[in-house]
Amino acid sequence: MTGRALLVMPNCAFRRRLAAALLERRVEAIVAEDPDPAAEVDVVVIRCAAEEDIAQRIAACPPAGVIALAQSPSVFDVVDVLRAGADDFVAQPVSVAELVARVRALIRRLCEYNHEGAARAQFGELAIDYHRRCVSVHGNEVELTATEFELLREIVARRGRLVRREDLVRRVWGADGEDAGRSLDTHIGRLRAKIEDDPAQPRHIITVPRAGYRIAA
Repeated sequence: MTGRALLVMPNCAFRRRLAAALLERRVEAIVAEDPDPAAEVDVVVIRCAAEEDIAQRIAACPPAGVIALAQSPSVFDVVDVLRAGADDFVAQPVSVAELVARVRALIRRLCEYNHEGAARAQFGELAIDYHRRCVSVHGNEVELTATEFELLREIVARRGRLVRREDLVRRVWGADGEDAGRSLDTHIGRLRAKIEDDPAQPRHIITVPRAGYRIAA
């Protein structure tokens, strides 16, 4: 198997077809009607209905990549869904083949090492373990979302060089990341709140005005 996916959606023909198609592409599919925060998976595909609190639903997901599947896309704001912690947003109707491709692409992105191929990186009290996909500060492990980890990985990979905003969005969210780019600062703010001693005076992730970000190497 190349990964595991949790499918959070009602028992229906679409869920059964998706699970079968994922298995054909060597992705084990676990099915549930509600999020399971204890599930050990790489990606969660969660269907969001109009009457549900999307932020609450995503917050209940395990620490993994999240693809939000909108049953009624017109009532959802893409930016709000991404700010809630989703890594991708897909409006129905969507083909099983496209959703399988998105799941595999997200798993592939989450499983890559940093661009230097190293297993670990250390910046003062900030330590990153790429094998385990975990981050610790002062020896204490902090929990990052998949998007936060990818942002940190991309910035760290440049070893102190500027990472332009548009490049960061493209590398983390892909070619369709225009809407995600609008919430980039929000994601960076949440990341700083977890890894900086004083997020208002960051020592690790430095803003380069009107350009992007860099790691203080």
